[in-house]
Amino acid sequence: MRHRLFLALCTVSITVKIASGEEDDRREQLCSGLRFAVHNVPAASELYDVGRDRPVSLQWPALREWQAPAGGYAWAGSPCAAESPPDFCDLIRGNATSGFYASVVPNTDLRVWRTGQYAFSLQITSYIVRNCLVEQPDEADAFLLPVPWELLFHLQTTDVGRRDPKKDLAYLSLLEQLLRQSPYWQRHRGRNFLLPWSRTHPRGLEEQADREFWDGPTSVTLLFQELNCFPVPYSTSFHPRNDDDVDQWLSHIRRLNQAGRKPQAVLAAGSTGRHAFRIPLVEACEKAAFCNHLSFGVGSLAYPELAFAYLNYTFSIQPAGDTPTRRAIFDSWLAGCIPILFWKGIFSAHVSSQAHSKPAISYSRFFSVAGNESWLQDYALLAKNPTEAVALPARVGAERIRELQENILQLIPRILYWDVQEPMDADAGKWQKYAASNVPARVLQVFSEEVRAADAKT
Repeated sequence: MRHRLFLALCTVSITVKIASGEEDDRREQLCSGLRFAVHNVPAASELYDVGRDRPVSLQWPALREWQAPAGGYAWAGSPCAAESPPDFCDLIRGNATSGFYASVVPNTDLRVWRTGQYAFSLQITSYIVRNCLVEQPDEADAFLLPVPWELLFHLQTTDVGRRDPKKDLAYLSLLEQLLRQSPYWQRHRGRNFLLPWSRTHPRGLEEQADREFWDGPTSVTLLFQELNCFPVPYSTSFHPRNDDDVDQWLSHIRRLNQAGRKPQAVLAAGSTGRHAFRIPLVEACEKAAFCNHLSFGVGSLAYPELAFAYLNYTFSIQPAGDTPTRRAIFDSWLAGCIPILFWKGIFSAHVSSQAHSKPAISYSRFFSVAGNESWLQDYALLAKNPTEAVALPARVGAERIRELQENILQLIPRILYWDVQEPMDADAGKWQKYAASNVPARVLQVFSEEVRAADAKT
C-alpha cells in the first residue's frame, strides 16, 4: 500500500512539474517570460457619472478583485460619458472593437473582419489577459494599466471642444494619486507598467500631466515615439487563429503573385475636406495609364472590402492622411500589394510638424533591431511627387517586383494581430511557427527588456 501511495505521489509530482514546465515554455514564447497582473484604476464612473461635480477621493484599495472585477475591466466596455454626443460614442466603441461582420476571403475559407483602425489597444490588452496573467499581483513582474479608452481619446485629441476637459484632467490627477500610493508602482517607479493607448499621440500626458511621472511606464501607441512610447502597426482585418491560418493566407498571396495581378497601382484615398491636399495626386492618377483611382463617398469602400481591392493590384499609392502613416499601408502589405510612398513634401506629411512620424522613422524600432530607417526600402517604393508615383508601376522591372513581393510575404506574419477571443491553443504545435512574431508578442519582447533593466537597478 505504501509503495502504491509513493508511486502515486511521484506520478502527481512529475505531472505537476511537466505542466509547470510547459506553462513556462508557453509564457516564454508568447509573453517573453513576463508574468502580468492588471492594475486597479479609478472607475470611470467616479468622474463621468451625470450629476457629479467633482471627483471622489480614493485611497489605495485593498488587494481584491484584481483580475476580474465584478463589473468587468474599465477598458472592456469602453464606457462613454452620458453627456457625449452619440456619434462620438459610436466612434469610441467602433475603434475599440476587434472586429464586426466577418467576411470570407474569395477562394479560401479564411475570414477577415471589419476591425477598427485603432483596435490595436484592445487587441494587445486582450492578448495579455488571455495569455500572460498570473493569479495574484504579488506573483507578477509586470502590470497592465487599463486606463479607460474614452479618457485616453480625449487626452489625445486637440479638437475636443464638445466636452469640458477638466473632468479628463481630474481623472488623470486621481489616477496619479492612486498610482503614487501603489506598492507595485513604487517598486520601479512604473517602469514595469504597460499602458496601451487608444490612438496615436498622448498629447494629454505630454502637455497637461506630470511628464516625469508618466515617463515611467511604456506606452504602446501608433507613430508617437516620445514619453517612452513604442509605436506599433495599425491593426488590419485578418486575425489568424493558428499557424495553419497564416500559412493559408501566405499561400493565397503567393498564388496571386504567381498568377499575375493587375500591373497598375490603385489609389484608394479621399480628396475632400481636410484631405483636399490630395487633389493633385488624384488628378495625376486619373490621367495616368497605370493608375486606378477608387473614389470615396456614400457607399464607398470600407474595411475589409478595401483589403479585397488591394488583392487585385500589384501596387498601391499611399499619400499621408491625418498622420504620415495610414492604416492602408498595412492593409496593402497584408494583401501582398507593394505600397508606393512619398519621401518628401505634403504627400509624405500633410503637417510639417509630423515629419518625425513618417513610417520609416516611426517603425524603425519595430521592424529593425538596429533602428535603421532604411528598412522601408525592402517593402515599398518611394516617390518624390505625384507624377513620379503614378509613373513608377510602368518603370519597375519584374525582378524588383518579385523581390519586393517576397519580402512582403516575409513581413506579413510580423504585422498580424492574432485572434484574441480565446487564449492560444493548449497545443503549442498549432501556433509555435508564427505566434511569437505577431504584434503583441513583439511588444512584449521589447517591454521585457525594460522590465529587466528596471529589475537590475533595484
